[in-house]
Amino acid sequence: MKRSICSRNVELRDGIKEYINSKFDKLKSSLEDGCVKVIIEKDESMYNIEVLMSEDNVNIGKVESINEDLYSAIDAAFEKVYSKLIRYKSKLKFSTDPLIIKDSEEVEEDDEIIIKRRKKFNLKPMSIEEAVLQMELLGHNFFIFRNQDNYEINVVYKRKNGGYGLIEHE
Repeated sequence: MKRSICSRNVELRDGIKEYINSKFDKLKSSLEDGCVKVIIEKDESMYNIEVLMSEDNVNIGKVESINEDLYSAIDAAFEKVYSKLIRYKSKLKFSTDPLIIKDSEEVEEDDEIIIKRRKKFNLKPMSIEEAVLQMELLGHNFFIFRNQDNYEINVVYKRKNGGYGLIEHE
């Protein structure tokens, strides 16, 4: 597992780095091919810890923790990361990976339309609830999936005013 620790407005002493490393060492077996980035920021008297997780170049999620005490903020962020990782891994056990299986950076032109990136997905049948959970775990605003009820391709998305939307084929 790769990891990086960076800071804004905070001097990171070796003891803090060692504490963070000892916490996140516990995730090595769950994120063997993953990456964890820990960002520590101090704003006035509060510490903000932001943790970004990815696996196989796919964003798994982001968590934040704010506390007056740096070590308490680190502990809370780790607990959130651990909880999110358990949910993510347990969902993957019940499904084949619906995430990106191929990503090409080809550029194609057609008059004024320029395709700068192309992605292919394995659309595994799943329920609408599973699709929303996958979208949330990935931190995306929408998620394409094959509906297990009718095997049609659907899209779930976050609505600006709250809640979720579902796009179905007519």
